Amino acid sequence: MKIPMRLAIKTSLAAACIATALPAQAHAASGAAEKLPTRYSAAQILQLTPAQQGAYLAPLRALAGALDGAGRGTSSGIYTNVIIDAPNYQVDLLVTEPAKAKRLIDAARHATPSINTTLVKIQSARYTRKQLDAARDQLANQYSTHQLAYNLISAAPDPHGASLLVSVDDVAKARATVGNVARSMRQSAVPIVFSSGTALSGLVGKAPARTPSAVTANAIDPYWAGVRWHDSSPFIAGDQLVTVEGYCTAGIPAMTTDGHNTPVLLTAGHCVKSSAVSDIQTGNGKAGFYYNPVVSGGNEVGFGGGSSVSDQWDATEIVGQNYNADESDTTTYKKITSVAYSYDGDFVCQDGAYSFFAGQGVPCNIGVTNQDVLYWHANGSGVDVQSRGVQGRHLISYGGQWEPSGWAGHSGDSGGLVFSLSGGNTQARGQVSAGADDTWVGQGGDNTIYWTEAPDILGHYNLKLNPNT
Repeated sequence: MKIPMRLAIKTSLAAACIATALPAQAHAASGAAEKLPTRYSAAQILQLTPAQQGAYLAPLRALAGALDGAGRGTSSGIYTNVIIDAPNYQVDLLVTEPAKAKRLIDAARHATPSINTTLVKIQSARYTRKQLDAARDQLANQYSTHQLAYNLISAAPDPHGASLLVSVDDVAKARATVGNVARSMRQSAVPIVFSSGTALSGLVGKAPARTPSAVTANAIDPYWAGVRWHDSSPFIAGDQLVTVEGYCTAGIPAMTTDGHNTPVLLTAGHCVKSSAVSDIQTGNGKAGFYYNPVVSGGNEVGFGGGSSVSDQWDATEIVGQNYNADESDTTTYKKITSVAYSYDGDFVCQDGAYSFFAGQGVPCNIGVTNQDVLYWHANGSGVDVQSRGVQGRHLISYGGQWEPSGWAGHSGDSGGLVFSLSGGNTQARGQVSAGADDTWVGQGGDNTIYWTEAPDILGHYNLKLNPNT
């Protein structure tokens, strides 16, 4: 689990998972045999619209959420992970003792009676989530106390529960010292699989070298380009933001829970400095023309940064104006009606502003490749910090399988809303935080992005999703 707070939030969310209606042939009747939808192949799933994907995946998402809630609760002694297997239309439940899985499944069904547990496939795992998390956290602690001879880029449990997956800047050094690391870790039985990586970058647009070609070629809706660049109060997710650090994107529209119902807009924490409160505005000048960012001449979005910055969740609050729970899409806006966690095997979209102005619209088909990752990146003050979130990669179909390729995000998308569609409405999953240096050749976008999760961010600030749309 991410932290005890996350366990409490995630368990409660599991009982309130969104149950989106499927096409008629897939409608479930509680307590009765459920007629399943026609299965789609890996290639066909990627051809679905986000709304169609949401309808198709809804029972699997609800099931994964309920199982994860039960697994992290009373069954934490055997629970490892859940993986949505969309092509086979099942949810893989990984546990260390398969004979005891029935108790976990019964607990999930008791908490969420509407789930279809016939879609569960029980699989054996070597380590529990608790063991894997403990090993990862101890390694991270050694890094933070300068006990390692190499730099960590990311660390996460293997989704199948066999090892700890660690990306580093120097694999040779890491492998040479792994014995010393293991001996000093209480969870020394967990093997570590190292891979080579380069430092992650927060996706703030500092000063792009060019104007996105889609703007100059009028390949995007000129009216909506103006809306996203020059929006006015109430501001919404996906709006262009300009801060002292550069170009970012508006994220989750929220509201305080202290009885005052004060509107709050969230964005990525590294978009501002934690040392001072910053003025934040919309874009200025011609829509989509990225030059050296200057916080002047745009519409006032509010003030953020300072003590409100959370490095762990890479977030900051923005206050001072009105903010509505809508997501600015390619030609219109969509209501945000719920928040949820993401699970391995699921798909999301993200509405980063730069991606939009670069002609990528709202990038979708971003597959969740690891639902719980520690990763390191620079914050707004240039200090290397640890954040916790999700790793996703844009996927394509190749040879009947999913392969990572294509545009998932770009500098300037930081803070953008990560979301899925459910029942025609938008479900907030989190905010764009960082990107890997795996440039998609020919276009300049990152194939891998990281985001921090909406329930964790809202829980940290004691906020709720803004009910106004």
